[in-house]
Amino acid sequence: LPQLMEFYGGKVIYDCHPRLENMMQRSLPGLTVYPTRKIIDKPLDWVADEKPHFKVPLGNLPSFFIKEEADFPKVPYLLSRKDLVEEYKEWLELAGPGPYIGIAFIGGHKRTRKDLRSLFLDQWGPIFKAMPNATYISLQYTDHMDLIRSAAEEFGVTVHHWPEVVESARWERYEVVRDDGKVVGSYQEKDHAKSVKSTMPGAKIVHYTGPGFDYDETLALAEAIRQKHGSIVSVNTTLVHLCGAAGIPVHVLTPHKCAWRYGLTREDMVWYLPGLILQYRQTEDLDWGPALDVVADRLKQRYTQKIKKAKTGKLPC
Repeated sequence: LPQLMEFYGGKVIYDCHPRLENMMQRSLPGLTVYPTRKIIDKPLDWVADEKPHFKVPLGNLPSFFIKEEADFPKVPYLLSRKDLVEEYKEWLELAGPGPYIGIAFIGGHKRTRKDLRSLFLDQWGPIFKAMPNATYISLQYTDHMDLIRSAAEEFGVTVHHWPEVVESARWERYEVVRDDGKVVGSYQEKDHAKSVKSTMPGAKIVHYTGPGFDYDETLALAEAIRQKHGSIVSVNTTLVHLCGAAGIPVHVLTPHKCAWRYGLTREDMVWYLPGLILQYRQTEDLDWGPALDVVADRLKQRYTQKIKKAKTGKLPC
């Protein structure tokens, strides 16, 4: 998008998921943003008003601007809300002392191979054992308190999970409203709401969300962890790309059978600053052990060096 805006020079309109509206509007102030993607029963009035001359899927833009690796701009462009970052830095301090380690352990859904991308917390032993005194912060966008409680019992670690910050769907609901204004029902699944609506001519669906729905919240928490000299460890999920586009480092646990975006062998990611996003790959026989061991070792080494620097005033050679 930044390249398109610079190249085209005219008005660029971005039809985005509503979770991205505030973040994109702030990060790219010259961009016209309409949060109408995936909103049910919301007419796209802006199409008639704006009368765009061209349209292109976002995923097709690289075919116009990128022919080789040197063409990737690799410049962070997403900006976090400073007030939210400061607030979440206070939350981190209240949660416990550093180092702070943000984690995301479930990625995708059935159609996007959740089974391959997820790494349940009972497998995170190497990291928890290497960093037993870290304060762990959940960046998981779904409710998995059962796994968090199990990790506490098995490894003796507390993973702080703030649903009002990171969970996108906890308060999300779809209300079916008749043409006379009466609410027929409220549903968590949009397909259920659509099924009910189909039996009522003139009815509409109203979409409601909660505080964690805005992706600004997750970005601010990730940036707060960065500013507090913390680290983030994540499976393959949107969080990786959010952080990459915002200049926030991430240790990424990548499955052997991964999406094309992650490449086949490289340690970093072609989309972002060199060394910003580091990948640790599952082995061909689907063993996560070696990748987890390397991440655990790098985290331990980083924070051991920080302790030595604090005591001596310089990093060890």
